[in-house]
Amino acid sequence: TCKEEINLMKRFHFVNEEIPKRLMGKYYDEEFSKLSDGYKRRYVIACILASNPSYILLDEPLANLDEEGINIVNSIIPKSSLIAEHRIEEIRKIIDRVYLIKNNQEIREIGKDKLFDESFLKNEGLRGFRLPKIESKIGNEILNVEVNNFKIKVREGEVLCLLGKNGSGKTTILKKLAKKV
Repeated sequence: TCKEEINLMKRFHFVNEEIPKRLMGKYYDEEFSKLSDGYKRRYVIACILASNPSYILLDEPLANLDEEGINIVNSIIPKSSLIAEHRIEEIRKIIDRVYLIKNNQEIREIGKDKLFDESFLKNEGLRGFRLPKIESKIGNEILNVEVNNFKIKVREGEVLCLLGKNGSGKTTILKKLAKKV
């Protein structure tokens, strides 16, 4: 559990236990293997930030996080940090400077204002711009199963989204569906 990890860390150095408690919420004392992907990400970030590092290197810290998790992580990332991320809309709220990397060969500093320029983001292949609505013709039912007492149906030509906060059961339902299909 995150609680056990924090208690172990306390044996070696100062730990701010409020950070993992805030990030993990009711899952603070839950076994790691039972956590959703989003809460596993929170667990790792919580354990790192609990040590109050003076700087930190983070690779896609917002991956698999819901809006609540993103807001908490963004509020506690130390100011002296280097973050690799492609979720432009979420990260542009907390960063001060930006380097753009192209083809693993070119790196250059760009103005933060470029992160609000939809045509720039689109031209660079980055997230953060709006996509046009795509109309598709809905066909016959191709999947009709019951999972966790819910009936899930998918029809030809449609994309169905399971939407919910971290820990709400999206991945669990997908795993159960995978065994039924």
